[in-house]
Amino acid sequence: MPALIELLDGWRTPAQSAAAQALGEIGDNGAVAALCRTLAEKRDPDLRAAAAVALERLGDPAAVPALIAATRRSSGEGNVSDQVVEAATEALIAQDPDLMETVLLELFDGGSPVDLSKAALGLERLGSEAARSRLIAALREPDRDVRMTAAQALGHAGDHAAVLEPLIQALDDPDLQVRREAMLALAGTGDPRAEPHLRDRGGDPDWLILRATERWSRVRQERQSAKPSPPTN
Repeated sequence: MPALIELLDGWRTPAQSAAAQALGEIGDNGAVAALCRTLAEKRDPDLRAAAAVALERLGDPAAVPALIAATRRSSGEGNVSDQVVEAATEALIAQDPDLMETVLLELFDGGSPVDLSKAALGLERLGSEAARSRLIAALREPDRDVRMTAAQALGHAGDHAAVLEPLIQALDDPDLQVRREAMLALAGTGDPRAEPHLRDRGGDPDWLILRATERWSRVRQERQSAKPSPPTN
């Protein structure tokens, strides 16, 4: 294991990423400090994401501060990366969902625009009622970017019934960009109750209505095709 830890401090990124992966698979918590240092200090997103994944496998509470810090990388730091934030978020969800919910809610309420988007998607992946309620409430925020991001995140919800009505209401937003995200999110549910609201959009561009209705039809067909066939006698 010491040789793998030493390799993390080298300069050959593929070998470093392989070392991080191996340390996670070995399962020795003696590697936590080195992996946290890699996550915090290295610039390569592949390597940092590999370190986060390894920390998830190790499940040591000592990694929590480094993982939280990785979810809070701001656009001004120059090394923001979706894959790093997503890997750190998944590691925190696996280790302590309640803590991750608190972190994401704080980030959503006070982060930069880049953080906002990642926090919103993280909240939806978390799937808790509190997280979904915060995103639904965000559809009424004064800031257009907040409303757009919330609508986009709700489109990834597993529980379509819980977000259907809020997304329908968001179709009346005064901003076209928010309405666009709400329409596409609604279309992505494939719910038959959504279709009339997507077609009856006289005030929106034809191209957007067509894109949303085509997406709804495609998702609906995919869902129908995925249903198991009834048993035959």
